[in-house]
Amino acid sequence: MGRTRLGLVAAAVALLALTGLSGCDAGRPPAAKVGQTEISSEQLIDDLDAEAARADETGSTSSPAKEVDGTYSAAAAAELLGRRIRFVLLGEVLSARDITVTQEERDLAEQTLCQGGSSAQVPEGECPGLEGYPAAYRDYQIELAARGNAYSTAITNEGGNEEELRETYEELAANDPDQLAVRCYTGAEITDPASVEQVQVRVAGGEPFAEAVEAVEGTAATGEEQCASVSIFPQEVVEAEEGAVLGPFANSQGGNFIVQMGEARTGTFEEVASALQQQAASANEAAAVEELLTKAEVKVDPKYGTWDRAEGTVVPPVGPSTATTGSTPASS
Repeated sequence: MGRTRLGLVAAAVALLALTGLSGCDAGRPPAAKVGQTEISSEQLIDDLDAEAARADETGSTSSPAKEVDGTYSAAAAAELLGRRIRFVLLGEVLSARDITVTQEERDLAEQTLCQGGSSAQVPEGECPGLEGYPAAYRDYQIELAARGNAYSTAITNEGGNEEELRETYEELAANDPDQLAVRCYTGAEITDPASVEQVQVRVAGGEPFAEAVEAVEGTAATGEEQCASVSIFPQEVVEAEEGAVLGPFANSQGGNFIVQMGEARTGTFEEVASALQQQAASANEAAAVEELLTKAEVKVDPKYGTWDRAEGTVVPPVGPSTATTGSTPASS
């Protein structure tokens, strides 16, 4: 979903003592509870151990372990507990929507995690992004990413078929046509940014845009007039006077182009369908995030922090704190 409301919250770092937490969890409250699903303190400690093991094996300085033996950063504990909570939430929402995570989605998730955020191709058989993790924790991370991918794909595809988009178009055309506004323009590629002024001077003198472009060396018209939703343009372009020559703008191929602005009007369905699709996807994503965060009641043992529903994260305790084996009730 990028950075979304499900991202991590920066928080104060405290020490979390692990004395006695690696044994049986009987009689001790869970680290967190999502609906009826419990996330044990032992599971959280296992996750912290896995991150520390990876840091040791790879020589990373970003280990959750603190200098005092048997202690971990409370911020790290809160971060990893938040991931476990999202793992459970995603599982419940996918199940409720009858969505199955496919092997293809797991393979894609593994490939992405192996790349470690880099776009570089990883040699076959290598996985630097997951290097040093115990097998079970590695599988968990892949499944978490795969669940997120499956959920994102499902919500993106909702409410965006042509029939529904046409219904939206007809409703807006009748009640709020300004949302269907388009701006028309004619474009030309340029090789020298200085040529923009030459074209502007010729047009200001009454020369048609096409002739001005043809007369200036290093410029070439890109085709007939096009019209697109104003939602894709910066405000200065939307508000430009008809006939104005604007630019230069960078294109996706690394070149530059200029445009002469045409009329502003209500667009046809074909002209605004793409923008309506994007709006539907954004609305679905916002609703889906809200669904995810409210799907089940989340409670967190206060020794590990508090659940921030708005951000979908666990906020660690403020100031130094020590986790004990006592039976402190969990709190929301």
